[in-house]
Amino acid sequence: MPLDRDASVDVARGLAMVLVVFGHALDGAQSAGFDSHSLRMALLVIYAVHIPLFFLISGAFAASVRNKPWIQFVSHLLTRLIWPYLLWSVILLTLQYVLRDHTNGAVELYRPFTILWQAPAVMWFLYVLIVSLVLLRLLAALPSACILILGLVVFALPYVFPELSQKIRFEGQFLVGVGAGLDILHHAVRPKSLVICAIVMAVTIERAFSAAHMPITGYPASDLVFAPANFAGPLLILAVGRWLSQTDAVSFIGEIGRNTMAIFVTHIIVTAGMRIALLGL
Repeated sequence: MPLDRDASVDVARGLAMVLVVFGHALDGAQSAGFDSHSLRMALLVIYAVHIPLFFLISGAFAASVRNKPWIQFVSHLLTRLIWPYLLWSVILLTLQYVLRDHTNGAVELYRPFTILWQAPAVMWFLYVLIVSLVLLRLLAALPSACILILGLVVFALPYVFPELSQKIRFEGQFLVGVGAGLDILHHAVRPKSLVICAIVMAVTIERAFSAAHMPITGYPASDLVFAPANFAGPLLILAVGRWLSQTDAVSFIGEIGRNTMAIFVTHIIVTAGMRIALLGL
């Protein structure tokens, strides 16, 4: 591991990546007909915290690309995000079409060019991250405080205007991460912050328990009641990451955190394949 890496962040990213894979495995099982109150509750809690952590952390570490000249910025975007998005979106879409008789969601028309404006399945994450980085580059001249406030406004937009995509929230969280900077890591281990975050997550779990009595519609945990957990949850995961980074768990979980891209672009294929095989058995 490079000496300049923060092991606690790698561990936090590793924990969040485990939640991403587990959440999608549960979501796939639910779509295949295995539904229960406990499964819905787990989905609501997991979806309230895992992707928000990645957007907050991505924003906090975006300083290195914020002021890059446009040519370097575009080159960085092409190699780190756009190329993986295009490649794995085509692979995923192709597999969904070829295996349409076995997957939960059948792709009846094979039109790979639609990935330019419609991300297939989980690839929306990379699509929204690309948009977030371009937005940051356009706003690079603004002070960090202004970007933080703008991020909160963007985060709130889908709640004020429900007709907007719920995924706009994550662009807002990315900008909040930019505005807050690496101070996020320090706030995550302050006793007062941890107490507040723990209270928020306790309330979130209680709300998830109640909400799980009804079927989940739309993106899980997108209701306003789960919004505080989008910030409290990631801070708690960062705090746990700080603690685990001092233990033997750092080598295994940290390795997951250092390879999140490889895991992300392949995990939905693995989980879907495993689900199809298990259902067949």
